[in-house]
Amino acid sequence: MLDVGCSMFPILLFTISTDSTIALTFQKIYSDLDNATSTSVAPNSICVNDGAVSPTEIFIPDRSSQAIHRLVLNGSYYGFYLAEGFKAMFANETGIWTAYLSRAVFEPESGESFAVEFESEIQPMDMHYQNESLFILTRDALIKIAIPKR
Repeated sequence: MLDVGCSMFPILLFTISTDSTIALTFQKIYSDLDNATSTSVAPNSICVNDGAVSPTEIFIPDRSSQAIHRLVLNGSYYGFYLAEGFKAMFANETGIWTAYLSRAVFEPESGESFAVEFESEIQPMDMHYQNESLFILTRDALIKIAIPKR
């Protein structure tokens, strides 16, 4: 779970509740939002309850626009990945994984992306990649997929 509380950046991340809600606010002016409440969230905010932090970037999923926003660690906006229909994501220093109903896709920091097709549709809720294995959590199963080194 990503739980970031930052202020005084042109693009701000701040926690609006103590459970797991984060709002990404695109501000053109500096402001201190340390005491913001959920009723004061700007209308151009994106409320999310998951995300990922790599050694160089912060990844914020935005299901309403079907994109994953990328920020550098100081909070500056870096860009986004289009990920129409994604259900779960995982990012680390090598790139970003996104899970869909019938496949998982890896977008590396360098090189070509590749996909792993599933035998049947699943409902991904979360995912993780470690030691050449992709783990996908669904409501009723934990799926492990061996991913050969590229």
